[in-house]
Amino acid sequence: RSGQERTLEVIRTLIAREVGAGPLEVEDPESMLDLVRRYWSVPPEHRAGRLALFDETVGPLLRVNYFREVTLSGRPVDWFWLIDLPFLCLFIVEFSVRWVLSVRRREHRRWYFFPIFNWYDLIGLVPYTEFRIFRLFRIASIYMRLRRSELTRIGQDVISRAVAYVSNIIAEEISDAVALRILREAQDELREGTHRRILDRAVVERRERLEAVMAAQVRSVLLSERVQHRLRAVVDLYVERTAGAAAELRGVPLPSALIRPIVESAGGLVADATLRSLAETLDSPEGAEAVRQLAGAILDEVLRGPLRAELDELTEEIGVDIIEQMKQAVAVKKWAQKG
Repeated sequence: RSGQERTLEVIRTLIAREVGAGPLEVEDPESMLDLVRRYWSVPPEHRAGRLALFDETVGPLLRVNYFREVTLSGRPVDWFWLIDLPFLCLFIVEFSVRWVLSVRRREHRRWYFFPIFNWYDLIGLVPYTEFRIFRLFRIASIYMRLRRSELTRIGQDVISRAVAYVSNIIAEEISDAVALRILREAQDELREGTHRRILDRAVVERRERLEAVMAAQVRSVLLSERVQHRLRAVVDLYVERTAGAAAELRGVPLPSALIRPIVESAGGLVADATLRSLAETLDSPEGAEAVRQLAGAILDEVLRGPLRAELDELTEEIGVDIIEQMKQAVAVKKWAQKG
């Protein structure tokens, strides 16, 4: 038993003294076993005296050291539950109080969620030896509650800061490694042309919506005042250049200073009429359908035209370059920069 080493020494000394052995023989387990054999290896006329001496001196000491009550089934009687009972009652009261406070504070959507989220505490309350290990989880639970509390400095001490610093480094290294692996796989997928198949399938599934969005965008661009102003400027420039270079106008028997303003004015009127007609046409159902067909033609040209290969190559280069820059950003050791 625990704390009975002194009693064991007394037993050894009594047996060694009775058989006339030295102190060195008592220390060795094999020698001590031989001393016990010598203690009982006596003539029959001396055996009664040895037995009486054993009952008076050695026997009571052995009972103190090694005796243990057993049940009718032969199992040793365990009185540890008497020691464990006060702690178990304390844990039950503490768990019940936390449960009641959790319900009052509405920490969970249902009252029975608390024991589910704190299952380790609930299992630790089971009074069996196999479940006592779960009580160790309470250490982490108590530590986290004390750390969140404003009444203690737990979590702000040197050890807690060091643990948090190291854990943050480990978490960052793991997350960076996972992110780099994912980015490398994304680059490989781009190089293998997976994005082309994904793009084609996505466009086919959403073609009507894409055509509608593109048609609305084209209509918005053409009806924009800024765009119409630019178109008018282009027409004016074309008319101005044509008025000075057209061979037909040179054959007109009028001075150039008179013909040029007339041509430019007529060109401006034609441009204004064209832009107004374009705006009116786009507002009509026929114009909307024409713009939608134009958007569909543009979409077909982009996806199946002769420049599709160049577009795919450019898309791949841009995607790979973007991912490469993301990899460089992820590879930066942020914890080292903070330190």
